[in-house]
Amino acid sequence: MSNRTLQSITALRPGLVLAVIEDKQAAPRRPVLSEARISGLAAPAAERRAVSRQGGLRLVRMPEVKAICGLSRSSIYHLIQQGHFPAPVAIGGRARAWIKHEVEGWVAQRIRATRSHA
Repeated sequence: MSNRTLQSITALRPGLVLAVIEDKQAAPRRPVLSEARISGLAAPAAERRAVSRQGGLRLVRMPEVKAICGLSRSSIYHLIQQGHFPAPVAIGGRARAWIKHEVEGWVAQRIRATRSHA
């Protein structure tokens, strides 16, 4: 019999869940983000590649998002409203966080867009 138990599963978006697994014999661990099928929908291929490259997805809060992209809080939310910036995911209550590789992808896309016109 396994000493591991599933504590909770939280859907981040279609195709991805946050699974918190407790190992009764080991020291407490951080939540494990795992890929799973939800309602028959699989995670997009780009996200699966990012997960395998990075060894998992990382959620970042607003201060780190601002540091990564160099924008102010109000500019970030304005771009989200326009559909030009990745939307945050709910992580509990009123707390929100962004998937780091999506924010970094937005930065890379902005760099490509400005370099292609030069």
